Formats: sequence, structure tokens, C-alpha cells
Amino acid sequence: MEEIEEIQTVQRREEFELVSKHAVIEAEIITELERQKFKLEANQLLDRQATAKAALQRSQRKQAAALAKANRNASRNREKMVVADNSIIRGGMATENFGIEEDASQSEGQSEGTSSKGSTLSLHETKDDEEGSQANLAKIEVEKNSAANKNTQVLSEAEKELQTLIEAGNERSRNASIHHKKLLAELKQQHRTVVSQKTKEHRRKISELLKDHEEEIEQLKMEQSATMKELLETHLQSEELRADTGVAQNLLGMMLPSHIMEKIEQGIVPEPESFNCVSLFFTDIWEFKKLVGAIKPEKILQLLNVLYTRFDTIIARYSQLYKVESVSDTYMVAAGISSSNEKSKEDFAECTKQALNCCSELQKLVMGMDFSDIVGEYKIRLRIGIHSGAINAGLIGTKMSRYCLFGDTVNTASRMCTTGEPDKIQVSSQTIAGLGDDDSMEFEVRGDIEVKGKGKMRTYWLL
Repeated sequence: MEEIEEIQTVQRREEFELVSKHAVIEAEIITELERQKFKLEANQLLDRQATAKAALQRSQRKQAAALAKANRNASRNREKMVVADNSIIRGGMATENFGIEEDASQSEGQSEGTSSKGSTLSLHETKDDEEGSQANLAKIEVEKNSAANKNTQVLSEAEKELQTLIEAGNERSRNASIHHKKLLAELKQQHRTVVSQKTKEHRRKISELLKDHEEEIEQLKMEQSATMKELLETHLQSEELRADTGVAQNLLGMMLPSHIMEKIEQGIVPEPESFNCVSLFFTDIWEFKKLVGAIKPEKILQLLNVLYTRFDTIIARYSQLYKVESVSDTYMVAAGISSSNEKSKEDFAECTKQALNCCSELQKLVMGMDFSDIVGEYKIRLRIGIHSGAINAGLIGTKMSRYCLFGDTVNTASRMCTTGEPDKIQVSSQTIAGLGDDDSMEFEVRGDIEVKGKGKMRTYWLL
């Protein structure tokens, strides 16, 4: 599955790269087209400016020509007015004096000749000016048409060039798109082929792994069954050997109180006994059932062996303590069992104090130990409960005899353990009362709890 995901990731990356390349090509084409467009617009603007300048110059020339024409017309009008005025003056002088008129006629003839000649010259000049003005206008129109043709030709060529660039850009874009689609189709086909091959290979490997796993499970079951069988056989053999050797006697001496062993060695059958002041405490492992279901039996045995070996070493340091029994995760210890059934308050206080000190030492031991090499991630937590009172005791059985304790005190001490909390020591008020005047220990009130067969009981935590 990881290989398939890696292939898919590579495929998506290649697709993104193609898309990005295509986008870059399109952006370059668009940029080039925009640049050509702006260039063309700039050229067109320059052409329009030149055309506007030429039109302005033509307009200025037209205005100058019109002004000159107006001046010429005004001059001709003045000349006509002068001629008209001279004719009236000449008519008046003819009626008054004929001689003078003749002279004046001659003079006027000369003057008219001169004026007529001047008028004729003026008319010829005006005619020439009009012809020159018309020639200039024709020339301006020709220049205008030529400039317009040139502008049209420039615009046409620029539009053709722009159209050519646009078509070339579109062609490149179409080619890039076709090439991109072709590459994408090829990549998809390759991706489908590789995914199909990897899927088949993955299924084959999974099938092989499942088959190997089933074979390993069967092998482990067989090995576990054989191991359990061997353990049971070894346990039976060890029990038989202990019963048949002298080591069993030493073990029995460790399992029984000293005063009971003395009677057995003397050949005296121990009788049941009663003790009026005994302190009992029980320990167990928090959530032991879950632990049993989670790890192998060998690890459970290894855990209990490590714990109880350390417990036995600690208890051996206290003179008034006696290990009664250890069943599964439950460990039972009594303080105050000796040949003397009746004890003084001072003796009972000493027994109770030793029991409480031992409880505290056992709790600290477990809290400070590392069991990860045995139970893995599971945390081993200890519960301890202690109670004091009267009990009955006696030796039970003839083969592998056990020294058993009976009475309400035993049951109550067990309840102190089972109703407690992990990493804490629950103490009954009777045990605290057994300390007497000794106030070296500190307790915290837990409160009233419901105890099976006892109702409400006030208990304490040992600090």
C-alpha cells in the first residue's frame, strides 16, 4: 500500500508539473501578445499624433490663406470705391468748365489709363493669387491623401503583424495543450499499469503473510501447550521431590511458626490455638485478572516469583512477623503469633508497629521497581489492608500440612485489602488503637466504608 501511495504521489506531482509548465507557456504567450498589442497601440498613437499635427498645420495654412484672401478682397473693394469716387468728381468738373474738363479729361484719361492699368494689374495679381491658392489646396489635399494612405498602410501592416502573432500564439497554445493531454494520458496509463501490478503483488504478499502468520500461530499454540504441559509436569515432580527429600523439611520449617515446628520435632501433635491480639495484613496486585489475560503464564509466574522473593527477604527482618501464605496475587502476613497466647499492650503495640512498618516498606518497594522487562507497559500497583483482633489458628492436613488462621479478624483484614486503593495502605481503627501511646506514625481519615459482613467501618490511610 505504501508503494501504491508513493506512485500516486509521484503521478500527481508530475501532473502538477505539466499543468504548471502549460500555465507558464500560456502566460508567456499572453505576455508576448500583450507586449505586441501595447507596441502596436504605441505606434498607432504616434501615427495619430503625426496625423493630428499635419492636420493642424494644414488648418493653420488654410487660415493664413483665408486671411490673405480676405485682405485681397478688402483691397479690391477699396480700389473700386476710389474709382467710383473719382468718376463723380470728374462729372462735376465737366459741367462747370469745358476747358478745364478737356484738360481734366485728358488728365483723367491719363489717370484712368493709369488707374485702369493699375486695376488690370491688380486683377491679374488677384487671379494669380487665386490660382496659387487653388494649387496649394490641391497640393495639401494630395499630401493629406498620401498621409492617410500611409497611415492606413501602416495600420494595415500592424494589424496583420498582430494577427500573425495572435495566430502563432494560439497555435503554440493549442500544440502545448495537445502535448500536455497526450503526456497526461500516457502518465495515467502508466499509473494504472503500475498500480495494477503493485496491487497484485501486494495481494500476493498479504496472502503469503497471512499463511505464514497462521502457521506461526499454530506453532505457538503447540509450543505453549507443550510448555504448559512441561510446567505442570515439572511442578508435580517438584512437589513430589519436596515431599520425599530433606529439603522439604526445611521448607516446612519456613512455612510454619517456630513454636509449631518445635512441637512437631518433639513428636507432639499441635493443637488448635487462640490469640487475643494479632495484626494481619493482606496485599494483592491491582487489576491482576487483566494482567493475567494480557501476558503469558510464564511471565505471571516470573512476576510473582520476583515479588514474593523480595517480600520474603523484607519480612525476614521483622522478628514478630510470620508469612501465613501466598495464593496467586494475595500475600498474607501475621504479627503476634508465638507460643504466648496472651500479650501485654506493649508487646501488641510492638507487633502492630512492625506490621505497619513492613506494609510501608513493601509498598515503597513495589512503587520503586521496574517490571517492564516482565509485563511490558502494564504498571504493577499494590493494595494493602491491615486489621487487628483475635484469631484462631491450627495445623491442617498430614501431607504438606499448612498453618491456617481463622476468624472474623482474618475476613476483615482481607476486606481492608480488597476495598482499598492502589498504592495505598488501608488501616482499621482497631489497628490504630493497638499502637497505644505510640504516635510516631501518621494517618489520614478515609471515612466510613461499607464492609461485607460488618456494615459501616471507619478506615484510615497510612501516610
